[in-house]
Amino acid sequence: MLAPTCWTKNALGKASTCPLPVPFSASQSSRNLSCRNITETTRNCLRPRTASPTTTIRFILNSLLTISKILRSIKRCHFILSISHAKLLGQDISRVFLEKEGDHMSYLSQRAVMTIAIFFQADPDELNFVPLNKGMTNHSFRLDYDGKSYHFRQPRPNHQIIDRVQEAAVYQAIQPYNFCDSPLYLDPETGFKLSPFLPKARPCDPRKKQDLISWTKQIKRLHQARIEVPHNFDLFAQINHYEKLRGTRPSLFPDYQETKAKVFSLKPYLDTVPKELCLTHLDPVADNCLFYQEGGQSKLQLTDWEYAGMQDPHVDLAMFAIYAGYEKAELDHLLDLYFGQKCPEDIKTKIYCYMAICGLLWSTWCEAFQPDRAFSTYGRRQYRYAKEYAAIALKRRGVA
Repeated sequence: MLAPTCWTKNALGKASTCPLPVPFSASQSSRNLSCRNITETTRNCLRPRTASPTTTIRFILNSLLTISKILRSIKRCHFILSISHAKLLGQDISRVFLEKEGDHMSYLSQRAVMTIAIFFQADPDELNFVPLNKGMTNHSFRLDYDGKSYHFRQPRPNHQIIDRVQEAAVYQAIQPYNFCDSPLYLDPETGFKLSPFLPKARPCDPRKKQDLISWTKQIKRLHQARIEVPHNFDLFAQINHYEKLRGTRPSLFPDYQETKAKVFSLKPYLDTVPKELCLTHLDPVADNCLFYQEGGQSKLQLTDWEYAGMQDPHVDLAMFAIYAGYEKAELDHLLDLYFGQKCPEDIKTKIYCYMAICGLLWSTWCEAFQPDRAFSTYGRRQYRYAKEYAAIALKRRGVA
C-alpha cells in the first residue's frame, strides 16, 4: 500500500513530496503489528539522522539566498511605500539629485529610479546613474547595473511636448528595419525610455566626407522603406503651436511677424508640389546619428525618434543642414550626394522652402521653451535660416 503524499516547497521554491502517515486502526494492530514492532518503529523515528556535509552546505546556501531575497524585497517595498507616503503628504519628490554643469542641470526623478528598480527587480541602491548630455527636451544617463550598461532617457521637467504614444508607434513600426536598438522599456505616460548603451559611440561629423556618405545612405534607406504610421508632422501647425505656447511674451526678434509672413507665403506653393509622404525622422541631426564599433565593423544608428511622423522625406535633408550650420554650398553638396547626381532644380527649390520653414520652427521652439537660448548662437542661426531661405525660395519662384 502506497502512502498518500502532500506537496511542499523547499528552500529553492521547488515542489517536492513527503509521505503522510498511514491511519492506524485496532484491526490492523491485531492482524499486522505487535508491541515489539511498534516499539521498534518508534525508536527508528526518534533516532537522529546525520546529514552529509554537502547537504548541510547546500541547505545553508539556500537559506542565505532566501533571506537575501526577502531582505531585498522588504527594502524595495520600503522604497515604494516611502514614495507613496511622500506623495500623500504633498512632499516634493521630483529630484534625486541636481548636478550643475555649465548652464545645464542633471535631473533625475525618484519616480524614474523607482520605475527602473521595479523593471529590473533590483535594489534602487544598486542602480548607478551617470549623467550624459543634456538635450533640448530630455536628460540622458548611462545606467550601470549588474555588470551591464544601459541608456536611460528622462524628459526635462515641464517639457511634455512630445506625444509619447506616437513615439511608441514609431519604434514599433521601425523595429524590423534595424535602424536602432529597440527600447527595452518605454512608458508613453512618463516618457521614460531604457535602451542598450553603445560604448564609445560618437556623433556624426557633418563635415567629414565618409560620415556624410554613411549618413545619406542610412537616411535614404529609411525613406526608401516607405514605412507608414498613423500620425503626421505638420510643420506650419507646429510653428503656430509653439508660438501659442510662448504666450503673451513678444518675440525677441523685432521683425518676427514679417519673417513669419514670408515663410507662410511658401505654403500654397508647397501644397501644389508633388510629394510622397512616408515615415520621416524629422530630427536626424548629427547628434542623433551615432557611429559605433561592433564585431570590428563601424555601424551607424539613428536615435531619438521623438518627432518622427509622416512627412515629405526631403524635410530630413533640411533638418540635418540647419543643425549642422551649413552654408548654401554645403547644402547643395548634401543634396547632390543624397540624390547621387545633380539635385533637380524643382526639388532644390522645395528643399530651400523647407530650410526657411524649419529655421522658423526651431527658433520659435526656442522662444517657447528655452527663451535664454532663443538669442543664443543656435536660436539666432535658426532664425537667420528662416529669413535667408525664405528670400531665396521666393526669388527662385519669381515672387521677390
